[in-house]
Amino acid sequence: MVKLYELTGLISPDMGEQEAQDICQRISETISQTNISKTSNPQKIGLSFSIKSQSSAFLFSVYFQAEPAKADEIKKALEKDEQVLRFLLINKKAEKIAAPKKERPLREIETTDELPPTAEAEQEAKPNIEQIEEDLDKILE
Repeated sequence: MVKLYELTGLISPDMGEQEAQDICQRISETISQTNISKTSNPQKIGLSFSIKSQSSAFLFSVYFQAEPAKADEIKKALEKDEQVLRFLLINKKAEKIAAPKKERPLREIETTDELPPTAEAEQEAKPNIEQIEEDLDKILE
């Protein structure tokens, strides 16, 4: 069963950029019996911590499809290569394309025929202070 793999590695910076590309090309040729989806040219990067006494390296990535047995062969070949400081071979799962979400109908808002009170209506509804004082005087008498 063919699976999708991602190979990312670090190549020793002791050689020049052209030699790093040659090593990357040699690795791609090893993988070429499989279906290569995408490759990246090696780029020189600084490392956060030293690996095999190196503070920088050339970073490369290759995406390919292969049988698991072939992926194991590639892994063993990279382990023997002294120019490859470190590598990671990941079994990538095929990304599923998400189905578009169904649109939910908008919730209807209940409307009332009554309008909110206007400023004049609020004034009428508020008790008149003079009227309240008169009522209080009558009560207190």
